[in-house]
Amino acid sequence: MLFHTKSLLAVGTVIRFRIVLPASVLGTDTDVQVNCTGRVVRSLDEKGKNAVAAVIDEYCFERILCGSMATSC
Repeated sequence: MLFHTKSLLAVGTVIRFRIVLPASVLGTDTDVQVNCTGRVVRSLDEKGKNAVAAVIDEYCFERILCGSMATSC
């Protein structure tokens, strides 16, 4: 994954981020949220923008059901 950030993060930094997969793309009734834990594997200044590359080490799916979450880890 490649992220643009406000500040550079050191290689090896543990990060947590969320990806939302829209129901319209998945063909499901509800959106699916993926909660991820990963680590920075590359950090650089790309033409004045901070770029951070990361790998996902763990993830957990959550289906968004009428305002509540159903977790499947």
